[in-house]
Amino acid sequence: MLGCAMPCAREILHSPSNYQAFKKETPRVAQFIEWLVISNQSYLELVLKQLNVGYLQTPHQFLFVADTPQKQAEFDGLVSRNGGRTRYLFHGSKMENWHSIIRSGLKNMSGTKYMLVGAAYGDGIYLSNHLATSHKYCTLFHTRNISQNCVNNNCCFSCNVKEGGM
Repeated sequence: MLGCAMPCAREILHSPSNYQAFKKETPRVAQFIEWLVISNQSYLELVLKQLNVGYLQTPHQFLFVADTPQKQAEFDGLVSRNGGRTRYLFHGSKMENWHSIIRSGLKNMSGTKYMLVGAAYGDGIYLSNHLATSHKYCTLFHTRNISQNCVNNNCCFSCNVKEGGM
C-alpha cells in the first residue's frame, strides 16, 4: 500500500532538489524509506564460474545474500558438516511479496490468513530445482499496488506491470 501513496520513485531520485522536496512534503514516508535502505543487509555476490548453473545460459550469475554474516557462517558450517554439498533451488512468488521475503526470509504461511495460494502437496514452502517451474508462480506488479503517478507516466514499473485482476 505504501507504493500506492508514494510519488514516482524515478522522479524523486532524479535530482537532490527533488528528493529534498519529497522529504519536506512527506517527512515520515521519507524517514521510513531511509530506514528501509539503511537497515537492509542484503547484497549480491558473484557466483564462481565453476558453480554457475549451466541451463541459465549466462556466465553473469549472482547469489542474492539476505542474511547476516552470523547466519551465513551458521549455514556454511551446516554445509561443511554435511559433505560440502548444496543445490540451487528456486522459489516463485508475486512481485509484491519480494520485499518481505528479502527482509524476513521465506515463511510458511500455510493454514493462516496470510496464505495466498493453495497447498497442492501439503503445507510448506514450495521450491523447485527447475527455474521454469518456479517462474510459473511469479507475477508482475499489479497497477493497484504502485503509485498512480508511475502508472499514468508509464515509467518506473512499465515493463513489470499488469492491469486488471490478480
